[in-house]
Amino acid sequence: MAILPFVLVLLVQDPSGQRLVVTAQGAYVLPAGASQGPAAASAGPRRQALVSSPRWTDGDGGLAWACNDVAVGMNGGVVFASKARNNGRLSLYPQGASTPVFEFPAAGVTDPAVAVADRAGRAAALLSRDLDPDPLRADYQATLHVFDTAGAGAPEWSYVFPASGGSASGGVLLNDSGALVLAWKADAGLRRLRVEAFHGNGAPLSSALLSTTDGLSTAFEARQVRLGDLGRRAYLAIGSAAVIFDVSSGSILYQHPLDGDFDAHALSGDGRRFACGGFGGFEVWGESAPGTWTRLASVAAPAGSYAAWLDLDQDGSRCGYSFQRYAPAFDRIETGLYDVDLAADLFRAAFDAPGTTQQLASSGLEVDDRGEFVAGISWGESQNRVPEGFVYDAAGELTCSFDARGSALGLGFDPDGDVVCFGVQAVHAGVSGDGGDVVACDAQGQEMHVLGLPRLGELVEWRQDKTGGAVTVYVCDRLGASPISGLVSELDLTTLLRRYGPVRIPPGGLNQSVRIPNVVILSGDDVHVQGVVSGPSGPHLTNRATLQLVP
Repeated sequence: MAILPFVLVLLVQDPSGQRLVVTAQGAYVLPAGASQGPAAASAGPRRQALVSSPRWTDGDGGLAWACNDVAVGMNGGVVFASKARNNGRLSLYPQGASTPVFEFPAAGVTDPAVAVADRAGRAAALLSRDLDPDPLRADYQATLHVFDTAGAGAPEWSYVFPASGGSASGGVLLNDSGALVLAWKADAGLRRLRVEAFHGNGAPLSSALLSTTDGLSTAFEARQVRLGDLGRRAYLAIGSAAVIFDVSSGSILYQHPLDGDFDAHALSGDGRRFACGGFGGFEVWGESAPGTWTRLASVAAPAGSYAAWLDLDQDGSRCGYSFQRYAPAFDRIETGLYDVDLAADLFRAAFDAPGTTQQLASSGLEVDDRGEFVAGISWGESQNRVPEGFVYDAAGELTCSFDARGSALGLGFDPDGDVVCFGVQAVHAGVSGDGGDVVACDAQGQEMHVLGLPRLGELVEWRQDKTGGAVTVYVCDRLGASPISGLVSELDLTTLLRRYGPVRIPPGGLNQSVRIPNVVILSGDDVHVQGVVSGPSGPHLTNRATLQLVP
């Protein structure tokens, strides 16, 4: 294979003749020969076939760990996974390879939780260990570790929660920019939920002790927690109530009664809408005025079913959901996308496994920022009819269907709906056993891939399907919406690093190696790659790929 140079270009102007135009509405790049105005929009990347094979899989290889949690971040450029039970560890991967950038020991940890900032190179993990040597008692202490995703694996900083008795419940989330870290840990001694917020550099921001009561008992474990994109608001489901929490001040803004203890909870990216559900179905609520919340939608669950999981898009206008049938058996999952403002389903689809001897259970669901895709996971069932990992588009078309060797326990979905990851246990969740996999897939069929560990000075593999005659590839430092050849890309061409091509696409597709320059100032940067493919019916855009360059 030919080795192509990947050269840093310190020029704003594209050599094809494009020019930067600045208006009161912002800046954009104008194609050569075009009039001064935004380029015409296009349908974007062409839809490829249903995805049924992974980009990569990292199996336990006999070490008997299972992946209980996984997150995708850095604009889809990195994957962070927790491997629990045996030989525990944390693994940080690039989107295009099963070779970890780093690993961090997590032996003896109960249910490690991981998170990655959606738009930045910062990751975090909460690790809880039992300090009590008596097997009949427990005294869990949790440590929060925060990492640079391009680092060598040493935490940037850490925080140790006080020992908290017999509850291992806790977790961590980051806002989109990685400038805020929210961690929580249930304290069985105090019967309170400890909530700690930090700036990205580790400086404390706020602290709180939370609980709810139904008049008979006090709840202090958080069933689910969600964080807004900016990190200003969080949503915590604690027993009989959901709490809207002001992260900066550590205070409760609103408390909403819940009908039961379920996983069906969501907060919109802007923090202005939330959703909650259970046996009756689910509801979506919105803030009509500061401190005033109004019900916007109510969707009933089918008979014998409950709302299992929910997620809202950035502005809360679309709600992804899963309904779990439990009577007469756990043998049906319904997945849908609901338009809150139109009060209508965009789609609802079902997986059925009549006669299964193992529970078919919905185990997670996420929606991309724009509400265009719904990703879900399941335990699978005894007849192997239902995928353990799957993605639907907003029209209800199945775009990804992955058959795991056991049950999917963890789900990670990047905010732009391009990369989906599954944390797998090697046997069904209702069966005793260990082993597992970390699996990365295209969320929908993609014609271009950049695979391998993107280390400075080393090679990655560029693949382009035969979807046209030639391809021209652009590498930029930032995402945006710059026009390219009359099409609206996902790139900001004012940050162009490299334009390569056009390159002829041979029969069978293009497969070439690209050497990343060993330029220190690029270390830790995320770069974004997108191409334009020419063909008889006109040009079209490829999908976009993001890489974080590691030293």
